[in-house]
Amino acid sequence: MPQTHIRTFLAASFSDSMGLVDRYSKYGNGGYNYWHSAKSAISDMTVGQQSYDQAIGHCTKIARLDEAIANQNVAKRFQDWRAGQSLDYVEPPSSTISGPREILKVKVEPDFAYTNKDGVFVVLVW
Repeated sequence: MPQTHIRTFLAASFSDSMGLVDRYSKYGNGGYNYWHSAKSAISDMTVGQQSYDQAIGHCTKIARLDEAIANQNVAKRFQDWRAGQSLDYVEPPSSTISGPREILKVKVEPDFAYTNKDGVFVVLVW
């Protein structure tokens, strides 16, 4: 079975058996990460130190209007959240967690990480 992102794993945990089969079969056949553009924009605004206007380009290039709007909204909300904060962004850690028999593997790839006086914080935007 292919590796599944933690978002997909958590979303699938709310599905019935047929929903799970359908969802995982799509990923097994080269599925698509709907939020990839928003994640790229957030990465550019944090570790890449780009401005919002530069980073939003990832989301505006999407052909499907509903997907473009959803990704733009995520990037805008992130920009609004970080506007009043003084944070030092660092490259987020990532890992793969395997089940006991290694049939299911879940990728844990946070969207960003930052440090402040209280420590290091790793964030997965949902």
